[in-house]
Amino acid sequence: MTARADFDVGPLSWVKGEIDNAIQRAQEALRAFAANSADAAQLKSSQSHLHQAHGALSIVGLEGITRVSEELEGLLDGIEKEASLRKSEVFRLVERALNGIRTYLDQLMAGNPNQPLRLYALYRDVVTARGGHADPTDLYYPNLTFRPPKRDRLAGALRVGETDKYLREQRGRYQRGFLKWLKNDASGAEDMRAAIEAIEAAQGPTSQRAFWWVSLAFFDALAHKALPQDLDAKHLCNRIEQQIKRLLEG
Repeated sequence: MTARADFDVGPLSWVKGEIDNAIQRAQEALRAFAANSADAAQLKSSQSHLHQAHGALSIVGLEGITRVSEELEGLLDGIEKEASLRKSEVFRLVERALNGIRTYLDQLMAGNPNQPLRLYALYRDVVTARGGHADPTDLYYPNLTFRPPKRDRLAGALRVGETDKYLREQRGRYQRGFLKWLKNDASGAEDMRAAIEAIEAAQGPTSQRAFWWVSLAFFDALAHKALPQDLDAKHLCNRIEQQIKRLLEG
C-alpha cells in the first residue's frame, strides 16, 4: 500500500486553502497581540481563526493533528485568562506549533503517510506549557479497519452467564501480571499477554478482536524487551487494563 493510499487526501484538498489561510491569520493576529498585549481584540481574532482551522481539520478524519490543534486552542485560551502566559517563549511556541501543523498538512498532500506521532514533540511542548502531562498515545490512532487473520480453529463460545466470570478472571490475571512487571519481574509481561490472548480468543467477529489482537503485539515487544519499561509503557498498560474494565462493564 502506498503512503498516499493510507490517507485519502481528497477531503483535505478541498479545505487545505481555508486551513492555510486561517492559520496565517491566526499567526498575524497573535503577533499583533504579542506586540501590544492591551489589544485583546487581536487575541480574540487569533483564537477565532485557529478555531476555524480546528473545525476544518476535524471533518477530514485527522484525529491526531486535531488533538494538537485542540491543545493549541487551550493554550490560547490560557493566554487570554492568565497574564503569566503572555511571554515571548509562549508566543514563539504557538507560532512554531501553527507552522508545524501547516508543514504536516503540506507533507500529507505531497504523499507522506499520516503519522501524527511526528508532531509529538510540538504537542508535548504545548501541553507542558498549559501545565499538563503529554503521552505519546494521545496521538496514536491506529487503523483498526485492518482485520486480524482468520483463526486456525473457531473459538469456543462461552455459555450464558460465563462471560462475566471469565472476564473478571482475565482482568485479575492481567492486574497480577501488571504488578509483577512494575516490580521488575519480567514474567509479568507474559502474564499480561496471556490474559489479553484469552480475551481475544473469546471475541467473536473480527471487528471485536482487532484491539486485542493489536495489543498482543505490544506485549510481545514488552516480553522480549524490545520496548523499554518506561513511563509511556506503564501508561499504555494501564489504558489496556481500563479497556478490559469497559469490556467487563459492557
